Amino acid sequence: VIFDKMATTASLRLVRVHLKEQLQIQYIHERYSTSAVAYSGKHKNAKVGASVKEETVTKARPKLLHPPSKISKEYALKMVLYKDDRLIAINKPHSYAVHAGPKVKYNLEDYLNLWKFGQPDPPHLAHRLDKETTGVLLLTRNPAAAQDVAQMFERHLVQKTYLCLTVGVPEQKSGSIIIPITESNVSSRHTSKGTYKKTLRFDLAANITDEMIGSSHPAVPKAKIAKTDYSLISTYHSNVSLLAITPHTGFKHQLRVHLASGLHTPVLGDYKYGGEHFRRDPKLASHLKAVSKFTLQGALYLHAYQLIIPSYFENGKALKIRAPLPSHFAGVVANLGLTLPTEYYRMKKSNSIL
Repeated sequence: VIFDKMATTASLRLVRVHLKEQLQIQYIHERYSTSAVAYSGKHKNAKVGASVKEETVTKARPKLLHPPSKISKEYALKMVLYKDDRLIAINKPHSYAVHAGPKVKYNLEDYLNLWKFGQPDPPHLAHRLDKETTGVLLLTRNPAAAQDVAQMFERHLVQKTYLCLTVGVPEQKSGSIIIPITESNVSSRHTSKGTYKKTLRFDLAANITDEMIGSSHPAVPKAKIAKTDYSLISTYHSNVSLLAITPHTGFKHQLRVHLASGLHTPVLGDYKYGGEHFRRDPKLASHLKAVSKFTLQGALYLHAYQLIIPSYFENGKALKIRAPLPSHFAGVVANLGLTLPTEYYRMKKSNSIL
């Protein structure tokens, strides 16, 4: 991820200020009950021109993240970030599983017909994102495209960048996490039988070569060698970091377990992998407490921000697709005064060709 440090013009600063104001208004509406605050930032019973008193907002009851519901055709169209005769990219919302499952009520697989756009068959999912993760999700529109994209993912040619908020600040501003991942049974009296969770094998992290990344560890075949790059963008004191994350491998829950156990900065809202660290580390728990009033219960602050497909077009140019942050994420960024990458403020709905 490259950040444009020279982009400090007055017009760009004005865009940032305007965006921050808009995000704060959206965030206040989503976090607090509409009986207390409306989109305009004014009490619904207030007279025209009267602003909400500060205590009206601070004393309002926090809301949970909006639960998933049926996806309408109108909403499905709004989710589209890019479309051509081979691919569709959508901005996946929070709380929707990608695939159907026995305990899944709402999943995107059931709504693929909404993105047919005149084709006889619905598109197919090209990859997956966790239920709680938002951002760029690719759909393929024909078998040839599905095969091509699958091969690119398998060869790690598709470049993905995530934005995430983490509890705590990493010691180094940038770096790579290369630690094998395995799966452990964490069933207990508090969980159901057969409860599994990804864990890191620090004992296998030495002497890993580039050629080994993405494969099974020779000593422990069930341990997968994963690599995650990170770069610090902005911080709120020592409590929260905004990071750009680039995975070089695509193992399940890789980013979450690498950040929580590898970097010791769990993703904000990730109690599955961060919970044990919050319980054992009082300093980390205090960081979480300092920002909890700004967050929505049930939200995971991990967003698939950018996806680049190299040599996608016949002229050899790449396709870059970016997804705007969801309001619950953008609101925390605005309220904590965090700075997003310069490219984010220049982002348009139409995605670019490189």
